[in-house]
Amino acid sequence: TTKRAGWLNYKIEESESIADHSHRTALLAVVFAKRLGADELRTIKMALIHDLAEAVTGDIITERGKELVYSREQKFEKEKEAIEEILGNLDVQDKEELLSLWLEGENGESPEAKLARQLCKLEMAMQAFEYEKENPSQKLDEFWIVAKKYVQDDRLKQFLEELFSKR
Repeated sequence: TTKRAGWLNYKIEESESIADHSHRTALLAVVFAKRLGADELRTIKMALIHDLAEAVTGDIITERGKELVYSREQKFEKEKEAIEEILGNLDVQDKEELLSLWLEGENGESPEAKLARQLCKLEMAMQAFEYEKENPSQKLDEFWIVAKKYVQDDRLKQFLEELFSKR
């Protein structure tokens, strides 16, 4: 039920939750992972758990447009502690797998991690598009700036640009 902090900053009353965001990011992984040469199941799992720690920490914003507003290292440490707490009661094998996937996603080095991160930002832009459509006087530029920074795959960039052109 925890709402995403970026939308709350803009006083969007019926804003998406972190769970809503993770769910739609996972759906994007279903659509794009195979097409972009990534392991579908690993990408979906990363998309589902990438913000799981935020159930404990809340949604910590590190960037607003081009401005860094919070240390990524501090966010990582808080979220690592939280994810370990959340996974603490699972059996060792499940805990290790999920923690490993979460860490892989945070490090962003594998094709699946890179894709999951891009899809996370693409989903954010899709949500910004929807909120701007609901309230045309509200411009959510900072979310578009961040999405454009992280979405690097040419096909995903094209999707983002098409969406951007419809603003």
